[in-house]
Amino acid sequence: MKIRLHYFICFILIICSFTAFAQKITVTGKVIDEKGQPIPGGTVIEKGTTNGTVTGIEGVFSLKVSPGATLVFSFFGLQHKEVKVPAGTTDLGNIKLKEQASLDEVVVVAHGIPAAKAKTGNVVNSVLSQDVVALKATSKKSKTKKGEAKTWKRSNGEVNRVRLQIGDKEALPLKSRKISVKIDGFRARILMDCFFYNDRNRRFEGTFKLRLPNGASPYFFAFGETTHQLKVVASKQKMSSLGEKMTENWSFHPDSVLAHRKKGWSTVKQARIVPKQKAANAYTKTVAQAIDPALMEWSGADVFNCRVFPLMPKKVHHIVIGYDLNLLEVDDQRVLELALGNAQEKAPLRVELLVKGVNPNALEVSPKTRSKIIRESTHFGWSQPKRNVIKVTVDEKSPVLLKSPVNDGVNYFATAFKTNLPKVPRTDLKENAVFLLDVSLSSQPDKFNVWLKTLVAVLQNNQDIIKNFSVMCFNIEAFWWKEKLVKNTNRNLRRFLRFANRLSLEGATDLGVALEELNQANWLKGSSKYLFLLSDGDITWGENSLYSLSKKITSENELYAFSTGFSGTDPRVLEHLTRSTKGAVFSIINEDEIQEVSKNFRFAPWRIEDIQMKGADDFILAGKPQYLYAGQKLILAGRFRQLQQPKLEIQVSQKGKNQKRKKRNFSLSFDQQITSELAKRVYGQIATTQLESLGYMAEKEAIQYAVHYRVPGQTCSFVMLESDREYRRFKITKEDNTKFIAGNTVKDLLQKLLLKNNLEQLGNAKLEFLHFLQKLEKGESGVKLTFTQQLKSLIEGLPLKAFEVKSPKLNTRRRTTRGMATELLADLQGGNPTYAMVNEWAEVRKRRNKDEAIRLLSSLVEKNPGNTNQLRDIGFSAMKW
Repeated sequence: MKIRLHYFICFILIICSFTAFAQKITVTGKVIDEKGQPIPGGTVIEKGTTNGTVTGIEGVFSLKVSPGATLVFSFFGLQHKEVKVPAGTTDLGNIKLKEQASLDEVVVVAHGIPAAKAKTGNVVNSVLSQDVVALKATSKKSKTKKGEAKTWKRSNGEVNRVRLQIGDKEALPLKSRKISVKIDGFRARILMDCFFYNDRNRRFEGTFKLRLPNGASPYFFAFGETTHQLKVVASKQKMSSLGEKMTENWSFHPDSVLAHRKKGWSTVKQARIVPKQKAANAYTKTVAQAIDPALMEWSGADVFNCRVFPLMPKKVHHIVIGYDLNLLEVDDQRVLELALGNAQEKAPLRVELLVKGVNPNALEVSPKTRSKIIRESTHFGWSQPKRNVIKVTVDEKSPVLLKSPVNDGVNYFATAFKTNLPKVPRTDLKENAVFLLDVSLSSQPDKFNVWLKTLVAVLQNNQDIIKNFSVMCFNIEAFWWKEKLVKNTNRNLRRFLRFANRLSLEGATDLGVALEELNQANWLKGSSKYLFLLSDGDITWGENSLYSLSKKITSENELYAFSTGFSGTDPRVLEHLTRSTKGAVFSIINEDEIQEVSKNFRFAPWRIEDIQMKGADDFILAGKPQYLYAGQKLILAGRFRQLQQPKLEIQVSQKGKNQKRKKRNFSLSFDQQITSELAKRVYGQIATTQLESLGYMAEKEAIQYAVHYRVPGQTCSFVMLESDREYRRFKITKEDNTKFIAGNTVKDLLQKLLLKNNLEQLGNAKLEFLHFLQKLEKGESGVKLTFTQQLKSLIEGLPLKAFEVKSPKLNTRRRTTRGMATELLADLQGGNPTYAMVNEWAEVRKRRNKDEAIRLLSSLVEKNPGNTNQLRDIGFSAMKW
């Protein structure tokens, strides 16, 4: 009886499965344009669902749909078409898409594979990582809600996400967080208090990981145990009261941060800013004694890693990190988008916000919450916010001047503004444009959409000027869409987008290989052209010397780059390359700005001749631009003696028709002035970056500035040792550079350095190596070596080519998502590839093409460029293959 019942159940299940299968039909067809040409990469979606596919190389598609379904066909530059599947029909034949009357209202839609659905196969297969809001190429201003400024929609929650990792895969639980924010004018200072609980029965060494917002500059880091019990920090109600005490007086100075937390904090270790050589030496020798210090360094643009020790068993550990950030300038409004990172986790979260010197009626916060006036500031607070981002909009159009409190020492000011200069059409316009398109892993999930949107806007809005264009794509290799210049027509633009929509976004970023490929393109030589760099500039592979890179760009070419506001952007690279070619970096933090700046290169730039403001001096501009464009956003800082009614005067000039320069004054008055401790560090950050840009020539001066203003970067790092005794052992003292800073302005230092050195020597690999040997002889890095005169002479006699590393050109054949395993594609498109997955498929690729395997492996470097163990493994694999 049991056997018969078993057979009967199996029979019923088989019948049910056939019934379910019969509910779907497979529909086929071919998508063509008006001329009968097949359209590869076209999108086919079952209306009202996420079920879809893309057409193959011959325009053919096959899709399982419900009987009677309506299919939506679309492709860039062509009109959408809906086709209802007739009853009893599975072959729809040819589906013809008509061309748009113009590209003004074309929608660029990119569909990706959500990680949660990647294994089902019922997805829209394309090169972009996630479904992205349609991007319309329109010159009309986007409509927004009252008081709301639009920025790009982010599709992940990595920014401000904290993690205390133990080992390669495990992490200690986050029990609560407190985020305190102070906004002064265009600048914000943010403090994050994080409480982690070691729920194990043993002591650990951990790695604190944090991705900061774009342009954030850390100034404080400390670690210790807390005297608060777990039930206190893990309680939403008690955490709220705990947070109020932590923001007492709203002073975020390092000494105040420690003083206000001393009652609940024990065995506190505060990180110090020290030269990288000393930091590395102290770190290495301390680890050798089985005592773990902390070394906190950049691990790629906006990424920090820091080792913390000891993590005692059954104890709550308190980590505090502070950083400064410029607000975004959007439609004459100042905007702060505070990503909450771990917001979806259960750990209690309290957010406190104080905005200084702003009329409460000019403030808009989202999500909405109650406010209260505290003296000249407005206070907001959130407990357990349900959104991933808190957005603050300051609707004040007049520029604001930040001033440090006046004292007997050095006083500082800082301001951010938009240049109000006339647009004078150029007479020396070029007809050719080359786009350098970043197709590395970091371009997804969001950036690639913006790059394509920018490319479309530049070509479409300048068809009267740009007659021909070409596109080079790069990750750790560089390859052309077509090795020739093509006509700037809508049809060619659609052809390129078909190509782009099939690309696999993977690999690390090697900007050097892209510029080298540009120089080797014989078909481009002799043609004057504009270069548009569509990349975040975060170099994770190959040459990273700024001057070595800029020397690869010929003088007749102008390079323009774009800043999206996304995390992971390296402004140093973008600003240096554009400055060295008389180009510019344009802000594109929403669709409207893309349309606004897409024509900026058509207008003649204004050369900066002089900057004056009564009672002030040592003026420095972020990015050190030599030329200004109409509407360009700038940040200016300097020193002052006395500012009563400050008025900024910038004198600019431009060549006229008779080649004589005509001068013009750009003036700016400041109705609003805010006394703020943040002004000092705005100045220090810009000053340090400018000195660091001169490499070894200004290394000593840059270190003194970086230490004084607490700016980690190219010359200095955070390091955290066990005790003051350990700091003294490695000659890491709390240096007072006040006298040097007071007596040496940035302007004077740069003039002295440029008179003493030849800038042409920067980017010279031989000279940089010889400078490195001199440091070894002095023992500055903790390792002292002595070289014989004979060996020195031998090294000095070597030619320059002996010091230049030339990587062999990769020979890959497959660069699209076609044939890629679904689980690997989902892993890459999620923007967070796992070591096991990537390594497994790299081994598979190696059997077919070793260079393709190396490219895939480099995706791990793109994600975690500071992971030395991973770099070592990938290096060994590359050498072995």
